Amino acid sequence: MEDSSNSFYDNYEKFAFKSAPDEALFLRVLDRLKTLKEKHPTFTFIKTVSTHSPFINPDNKKSSEEKTFKYSDKEIGKFYSQLQKQNFFDDGIMIILGDHRKMATLLKEEVDKFGSINAKSQVPLILISKNKKPGIVTQQFQQVDIYNSLKNLISNESCSSPWMGDIMATNISPKYVAFKHSSQYYPVTIFEKIQNYQVHLEAEDSWVKSKNMPKEKIENEILGKIHSLRLK
Repeated sequence: MEDSSNSFYDNYEKFAFKSAPDEALFLRVLDRLKTLKEKHPTFTFIKTVSTHSPFINPDNKKSSEEKTFKYSDKEIGKFYSQLQKQNFFDDGIMIILGDHRKMATLLKEEVDKFGSINAKSQVPLILISKNKKPGIVTQQFQQVDIYNSLKNLISNESCSSPWMGDIMATNISPKYVAFKHSSQYYPVTIFEKIQNYQVHLEAEDSWVKSKNMPKEKIENEILGKIHSLRLK
């Protein structure tokens, strides 16, 4: 593991969180992949920061959310092209994932398209693999499904549950998707296809706001699962 304090980044200007720009980060990864691929299978995790507020565009050092995202898109495109030239996708997978929606007020366009609760949980996900045909996935998935999908892909076995899906091999979405947000009264939202439930967490007094979910289902399938995770 390394960060922008590595000597590779000494000639690059640092930005938010003292991070190197995406251009430098991707060059560093390409350089490492050339040496690692020949020795053993590799999992490389890259965390970019260029698109984090205050959105300083490394190309001109000016603050602009739109121009900063265009800069990052450009660098990701260059990175992808270089991976192709290295034949990375012969046996490699590229995953681009947001860790959360930006911490800002919802836009009217987001609310109109997804609804206020659903819009808060939207993050981008792009999967690139020779075994996946181009297309748009419309089912509900969550970030933990990425781990499960990779595990299934490596083991050639498929495992899913009401709380965990498989994006890559079977395209099976979980029955329930959990979303933790900053609300003090309803800190967890459970999405179930076209329905969602707000969960109030307070030890034994936890409860689910629902007009039509049977009490047994609430206690066993929703609260039972949440409490078991909180104990771990």
